[in-house]
Amino acid sequence: MTSPCAIDPKTQLLKTLTHGCRYDRLERPVHYGENNTRLPVDVYTRAYIYFIQNLEAHDLQFKIHVLLQMRYVDPRLVFREVAPSRHEPIMGEASLRQSLWVPHVFLSNERSSSILGTAEKDILTSISPDGTVIVSTRIQAQLYCWMNLQKFPFDEQKCQTVLESCTY
Repeated sequence: MTSPCAIDPKTQLLKTLTHGCRYDRLERPVHYGENNTRLPVDVYTRAYIYFIQNLEAHDLQFKIHVLLQMRYVDPRLVFREVAPSRHEPIMGEASLRQSLWVPHVFLSNERSSSILGTAEKDILTSISPDGTVIVSTRIQAQLYCWMNLQKFPFDEQKCQTVLESCTY
């Protein structure tokens, strides 16, 4: 019989991995190269645009809804040796994300942006046994699009955006 206050093994593992003595969520993961040089963290991103509103020529803006996914490896979160019987990833929502280091990115040509939804479930985070972290967030953004109207009304517009980091 289990105690009503028994802690879930996943929660216990997560508390061990992110304990203040071994993990600082304000410090980026460290990867070392040759001669013990500190390497940058490779962050792979995917952006699934599932809504795009017409470009408004009078103010050079358009609106999008995007599912933004970021994937990176944090060696401090490897749990293969700590929990050898656990092969599936640790899955969580906004509260899991808040206990981890996550890259700070923004859209370089944004006018405004916000996370869609206000519920805990609107941000999905997973940690694999090898320390791979995947963070998925739904974002709404209003973006600038600089237009080229040299062949008006026959021109084609290419509106793009670039993800950038404030700190790195």
